[in-house]
Parts: sequence; C-alpha cells; structure tokens
Amino acid sequence: STNDETKSLMISHFPTVKYLDGPRKGLGANRNNILKAVTGSQVLFIDDDVILNDNFLELVCNKLAKLAEQENLDKLIISGIENKNGQLVFPGEQSFVGWQNVSYKEGDTIKTVVINSAVFPASLFRNTLFDEKLVYGNDEVDLTTRAIEKGFKIILLPEAINFHFPSEINRKYYEPYH
Repeated sequence: STNDETKSLMISHFPTVKYLDGPRKGLGANRNNILKAVTGSQVLFIDDDVILNDNFLELVCNKLAKLAEQENLDKLIISGIENKNGQLVFPGEQSFVGWQNVSYKEGDTIKTVVINSAVFPASLFRNTLFDEKLVYGNDEVDLTTRAIEKGFKIILLPEAINFHFPSEINRKYYEPYH
C-alpha cells in the first residue's frame, strides 16, 4: 500500500495479527520481509486486493491432511485458483519468455501457482526467497521454478478459490517492471 490505511484496518479489526511494514521495494521484497516472522508450517500470501474465500483454508487443510500419509508435506505446494473479477485464473505453464500463459494439459507436471491462492511449506523459505530484483511480475514463476528444481511438488486444488479484485493503484508505477 502507498499509505497506512491497510495497516490501520488490520490492527483495528484483527488485533492479534502481527502486522509488519514492508520495505516497499516491490512484492518480492515485501514477501521476503514477512517470511522472517513465520512461525507455522505453511505460508499463504494474500495481497490487499484479494479476499479469502470462506472455505479456502478448510479445503487446503483437508487436502494436506489427506496427502500427509503419501507425500512429504515439507516439499508440497498446494495451488488453488482465483476468481479475478469473475474470470477463473489457473496456474499456467511458462511461455518462452516466462509468462504463465500456456495451459497445462491433463497429466502435465504443474510447475507454477496462482500466488494469492497458493499454500507453501514454510520449509521452502529456509533457503529459497523471492528474487527482489523482480519488482513486479513473474516473481512467483521464478520462485516455483527454483522450488521444482529443489524437489518440491505442486498440486492443483481447483476447488480452492480466492477472489482477486486488482486495484488500479500503482499500476503505472509497476508498468516498466512488468
């Protein structure tokens, strides 16, 4: 955010939530900053223009519990999808230039996520962080590419849907980076 409105809202509505100010050098730097405070086993990044669906966490937790006997949860990333202004957005395979705009086919290995609907194991961030030079765009593709190289696995859970209402604020600022 460019002001303290989100911080004030969070503190007044959720006094037990720890709010950290980011360095305001882009999404990757802000996400890396909050990772210092993670104490749980899973991490979910929710931007201030995203609304968590009522059953999102329940669906993800149930999926993780179901997979616990057959998968190493420390190496498992769950990606849901997002409803972006009424359009469903799924993770996409990377094009030649790195955009997530190639549809996965049935049976393909999923290598990308929808960042605001993805739950990561905290263990990923012990030695893999967001590249802070990627101020805006492709930061999650870069992260998941490196995670896959380190043996992490992404599972798609399409029934886990969050709502994304992209703000027009700061879009001009991020245009050159995107």
